[in-house]
Amino acid sequence: MKANKNSNDLLVDATRAMRELVLAELFSPAETVQEDIAALRLLPAGMQHCVLCFHGLQEEKLQAEDSDAYETLLKEVLRYGDETVIARYAEVGTELPVPELRKIARQFFEARRWREALLFYQQLPADAPEVDVDFWYGVGGCCMNLKIYETALECFEKAKTLGWKLKNVDTYISWCKEGLA
Repeated sequence: MKANKNSNDLLVDATRAMRELVLAELFSPAETVQEDIAALRLLPAGMQHCVLCFHGLQEEKLQAEDSDAYETLLKEVLRYGDETVIARYAEVGTELPVPELRKIARQFFEARRWREALLFYQQLPADAPEVDVDFWYGVGGCCMNLKIYETALECFEKAKTLGWKLKNVDTYISWCKEGLA
């Protein structure tokens, strides 16, 4: 390591080390995390809480103040996690506030993680302002990819009646009808 590292290099190194630590904590067995709690304390509070909840080491569910940490870690979990880790991480996040649920559903949707995206969409109350045309398109896309064609068809038709214009919703409606046939 160079003795003359500038502050940007040090910041990059610290960020990389934090990412590696949090991934190690998430991907380790709960017993290991519990035994090495001192290492966990090097992380910001929100990340600590996410890791502890992920491993079931804390009864308190994630709170609004944990949202940014959850979303930051989600990117890493989607990148490096296996099916089990991704599914468990999704379960942990379903208690976050409604506006966050919508953003997280979208992240899972964009990562083509249909089950997890649908899990988050399903947490939104029917009267939430986030239940709009994009919501119906997202749920429809998840259901279509999970071969739940009847629900997907209903969602795409709802999106169409609400004015969805960005995607060819008629094509998706046709595919769903074909899937039901």
